[in-house]
Amino acid sequence: SIDLTEIADMWADDASTEDQVESSLVSVQGYRVKEASALLLRNILEKHGDIALNCNISRVQMLGWLKKRLDEIREAKGLVKHGSNLKEAMNRNNQVLMETWRQLEELTKKLNAAEVEDKDVRQKISDAKASVSFFITHSLADGLL
Repeated sequence: SIDLTEIADMWADDASTEDQVESSLVSVQGYRVKEASALLLRNILEKHGDIALNCNISRVQMLGWLKKRLDEIREAKGLVKHGSNLKEAMNRNNQVLMETWRQLEELTKKLNAAEVEDKDVRQKISDAKASVSFFITHSLADGLL
């Protein structure tokens, strides 16, 4: 059987392996825990009471459960960090897209203007060819008499 002191100590053991900080034991409602775990234990006791009072779970099972939860927390933390990186990338991509759309609109206006000018020039060329072709097929003096 495992009690709340052991649960809090296991939590602190796992945390202390990460930051290698030694903390002294303090008493929280009769439980001796590392100082780093005291606030957590106080919060648990205030909110839920002595959750380990009648606990029949073994230390190995509890360690496994705690490790699984810690791994899930680390994964969630990584996802949050990765999510913020993805959000930044999405914001940069949105800026690029907005600028590209602006440029596309400008180019579309230029293309439309060029098409209008092209149509006008083609009409002038067609008119000029018609005028020249009249003189090719008729005499310059045609219509004088």
